[in-house]
Amino acid sequence: MTSQGTAGSMAKAIEANAEIQAIADVVKTAVQEKLGRELQVYQAKLYCSQVEARTIYFIKILTGSRDECIHVKVIVSLPQFGGDTSLHGIEDHKKLCGPITYFWSPSVDDNAVSYDCGLGFSAGSRRRDGEDGGRAERLWSITLGGPEP
Repeated sequence: MTSQGTAGSMAKAIEANAEIQAIADVVKTAVQEKLGRELQVYQAKLYCSQVEARTIYFIKILTGSRDECIHVKVIVSLPQFGGDTSLHGIEDHKKLCGPITYFWSPSVDDNAVSYDCGLGFSAGSRRRDGEDGGRAERLWSITLGGPEP
C-alpha cells in the first residue's frame, strides 16, 4: 500500500515498505554521487508522496547507526510517459525523529530541469543567481508543438 494524497496534495508520512525501498534503491548510486560519499547503511524508513502528472516521493532514509538520515525526492513518471524513476533532490543531515516536508530541488545539478510532457509540449526551467549575491530566481519556459525540424 502506498501513501498517496489527493491530486496535488502531499499525503501524511507512513512507514516505508519493500516497494518504497525498491524506489530508493533505484536512485542510490545517484544519491551517493551527489553526497560525495558511500552510504553503508541505506534503509528507507518513512515516506510520503504527492500525485500530479507523476508521483513525487519524499523518502526518509536511515544512513547511520544512530538516527542519521537523509531525505530524498524521487519522481516516478506515469507508465504512459515511460515510468522512469529519477532523483530530484536530497536534504542531508536529517534526524529519524524529524518530519518529512516538501522541499524544492529542481534538479540534481541545481541548474536546469526539463520535462517532455509527451502531449505536444514541454516545460523547462533554469536557475539564475541574483546579481551581487542577491536572491536566485527560477526562469520557466513552455514550448508548444513538437521538436523543431
